[in-house]
Amino acid sequence: MSYEPTDQPKTISIIGGRGKMGSLFARSFREQGYRVLVSDENNSNNIPLAQQGEVVIVSVPIERTVEVVKEIGPQVRTDSLLTDFTSVKAKPVAAMLTYSRAEVIGGHPLFGPSIEKFHNQNMILCPARGKDSLSWYSTALEKLGLKVTFMDPKEHDQTMAMVQCLTHFSNIVFASAISAMDYQYDQQDATTPAYLLRLYAAARMLTQDPSLYAGILIENPFAREAINAYSNAVKEISTLVHESKKEGLESLLNALQERFRDHPVLEKKKAEIIDE
Repeated sequence: MSYEPTDQPKTISIIGGRGKMGSLFARSFREQGYRVLVSDENNSNNIPLAQQGEVVIVSVPIERTVEVVKEIGPQVRTDSLLTDFTSVKAKPVAAMLTYSRAEVIGGHPLFGPSIEKFHNQNMILCPARGKDSLSWYSTALEKLGLKVTFMDPKEHDQTMAMVQCLTHFSNIVFASAISAMDYQYDQQDATTPAYLLRLYAAARMLTQDPSLYAGILIENPFAREAINAYSNAVKEISTLVHESKKEGLESLLNALQERFRDHPVLEKKKAEIIDE
């Protein structure tokens, strides 16, 4: 089945569509004129939704994704698209391929559900089976304002181990260290730009559902590799500081400056670095 502009899907079913991310996409797709079906409060209508949807989106917590795919996968029509909004991709994509005969595209919105507009927000797609739905789905997401990038599931998880797992782990350690120091620091006029950036990042993470970040760290198969790299770096730099090896620390900083000077991601972003 090929989705031409006059023959595009009309019904989108979102399993978990009452959650924050599911609700965000449900509202946005409805604004584009699609009929959107969402799970009821008890998720008791998942099977009918899977049967009716020309596009079926699984938007549930990471740890429940494979379980839900196993439940609804066999009910999704072979000419429909089965996709998801999960922060890891290897396991969900494998499950969708195993438990359904539908076309399969893994999906990961790289933003939280608190945004007001999709404009220029990043969305990863991992095409896995079938080609008929890919052009329509990627175009539909772009019409919502999203910037779509295609990746292999393994490449996605390896990348997210650094982009998400390393970042979240670092923020948790930072917040935990501040808490452990037990210093009642509340002087707003005694902050540096660098400290405020870290504080904002940690505070933002701590306003979210803890299960989200715990799920990302536990479920990503490459998270442990990223965390080990972080732990090894902490040990190395701690040794330099504890042993007062100033030259060694300066040498490390010079090497890092050289490496980050031409960082490919930073080249594409406009950023103002404020010296302390």
